[in-house]
Amino acid sequence: MTDNTAPDPARDTAGRVSGVLTVEYLRELYVQQHGPLPKLANAVSTSREVSWSAAHEQLWPTIARAQHHGDLPEVGTPEWLDLPAGDPRRVGAIYRSALLWALHTENQQTATRDASHDISTARDWTAVARRNRDLSDFYREHPELKRRSA
Repeated sequence: MTDNTAPDPARDTAGRVSGVLTVEYLRELYVQQHGPLPKLANAVSTSREVSWSAAHEQLWPTIARAQHHGDLPEVGTPEWLDLPAGDPRRVGAIYRSALLWALHTENQQTATRDASHDISTARDWTAVARRNRDLSDFYREHPELKRRSA
């Protein structure tokens, strides 16, 4: 049986904390898990739906590992800015912010969808369109009856 878990980017091969997470490492990890990197033209997503649970599944392991090194400061605060570039808490804080963004966006998308459904069922929109069309046709046939400013 093989171990399909990815190596911890914050640890070296001997298991020591290295604290360095590089773009090269992330690319290599992506290729191991998903195959070749997509070409930019093919990377365009057709869906704009954001799933907090999918983001949580992907981001939480890195956040949890970073929390072993101490509290994660909020991104952009002086405490976060003072962290060295290789500190796992810096990356963990960024991932946590991304997770919170995903939650906010998913909630916003749900609220927008619910509002859209409420609006679509609030009135008989076919009747509204028919009334607007009939009114437009009437004024086109009788322009002298259209109200004008004095």
